[in-house]
Amino acid sequence: MVNKIEQYILKNNKLEVSVLNLGAVLHKVIYKGKNRVLTYDDLETYRTNPIYLGAIVGQVAGRISNAKFNLNGEEIHIDNNNGDYCLHGGYENLTTRFWDISEYKKDAMNPYIILTTILKDGQSGFPGNVKVNIKYILIESTLRIEIFAHTDKDTIVSITNHSYFNLNADKSESIKNHKLMINADEIIQSDEHCIATGLMDVKGTDFDLIEGKDLSVLDNLKSEQAIQFDGYDHTFILNGDMPNAKLENDEISMEVTSSYPAMVVYSGNAIPENELSFEGVKSFKHHGICFEAQYEPDFINQDFLPDYTLKAGEDMREFIEYKFL
Repeated sequence: MVNKIEQYILKNNKLEVSVLNLGAVLHKVIYKGKNRVLTYDDLETYRTNPIYLGAIVGQVAGRISNAKFNLNGEEIHIDNNNGDYCLHGGYENLTTRFWDISEYKKDAMNPYIILTTILKDGQSGFPGNVKVNIKYILIESTLRIEIFAHTDKDTIVSITNHSYFNLNADKSESIKNHKLMINADEIIQSDEHCIATGLMDVKGTDFDLIEGKDLSVLDNLKSEQAIQFDGYDHTFILNGDMPNAKLENDEISMEVTSSYPAMVVYSGNAIPENELSFEGVKSFKHHGICFEAQYEPDFINQDFLPDYTLKAGEDMREFIEYKFL
């Protein structure tokens, strides 16, 4: 059984990224000579990875209410690893496991790596043997993540990447000097436990980001939905305009585009103060921001959301792209 953390480098004339075999973690994204994501000082921290830093999360990203759902008339009970909820796939998740490397072409015109694993039937309570492939590929200044899953039983799958972006060269600076744009007209309202309660029009609120908003807004929030989480931790229903999101500071910008219908944007509101260390800098609130493209969280328990049940024998194929400019 593999228990050693290995690092794999992909590099072209625009980008250099490193990927770990543990959690299929996106460890570093170097653009213009600087790392643009938060990275733990010590690789060993990825074994527990308390904030899912850079990791692939699933089998189902986000929270599932009451750690159960109904599928084909059967009540399925899953891990309640976050209070009364199942978060990011439960205890036997994609984040804390070692993945196999099925392909590694670092010298290709578009360098790539494919990591693979199998979620066994009943792990964390989810039905089906689910094969998962993650492909990281560099195309000019774009990092593309291709997500593939195949199941032998009806089940639910929603897999994303949980990297925390901070475009500043100096990681002692927060994301509050960034500007954020999201092409979404609605968000999913959440209760205090981040469980969906309904849809909300973003117009005129802190979530109205179509024209872009300085993230200094995090110090002056007006919307109750944002205030209760001390920032963004919400599902944006993407309107189909490209890019889905854009993050920029005075130096560079990054566009995020995905085939998924929704994106959880998390502004690092609960990053623990001084408990972690990123490249020699102690952690703090709003240290980084996540763009968790996925199916709407808890869709299986919410009648107002689409059903994305993955049927036996079917494949799930989605992608997420980060383009640096």
